[in-house]
Amino acid sequence: MSENTQPLGEQQTAQALGLKVPVYQFLRQALEAGEHPVYLELAAPEIACVFPNPLGFELLLDRMKAEESVLRRRANLASSLQSLENEELQKGLRAAADEGELEDYALAGEASPAAQGSEAPEKEAHQDFLTQLRGDWKVALALRTA
Repeated sequence: MSENTQPLGEQQTAQALGLKVPVYQFLRQALEAGEHPVYLELAAPEIACVFPNPLGFELLLDRMKAEESVLRRRANLASSLQSLENEELQKGLRAAADEGELEDYALAGEASPAAQGSEAPEKEAHQDFLTQLRGDWKVALALRTA
C-alpha cells in the first residue's frame, strides 16, 4: 500500500515522528497488541536495526503517545466544527500540528470566557467586540504566529 492511500492522520503522525508510515503502523499495532517495547526495539524482525539508540526509542514512544492524542483531538474537533461549513477552518484544522493550534481552532465553536475578575466595558458595542474577538480563531492563529 503506498503512502498516498494511507489515512491522512497516520501520514501526519508518522511524518511528525520522522517515521515512514509502515514503520509507524507496525509500532502502533504491536503496542496495541501488547508487545513489550524492549522486544520491539531489539528483536522485532520487521524493524530490525531501525532504532539503534535505546533512549531515542523510549523518547519516540513518548512522542508517539503525544502525537496520537493530537490526532484524536483533531478528529473530535473536526466532527464538532463540521456544522460550521467553513472550508478554510476545516482545511486549517486538518493541517494543525499541535495542541495550541487545535485550541485556536476550537475558538470557532466556543469563544473563550472573559478573564476572571475583569470588568466589562461600559459600551455595549465594546462588549460585543470583545465577545467576537474571544471567538476569532483567525486572530488567535495570527497571534500565535507573531
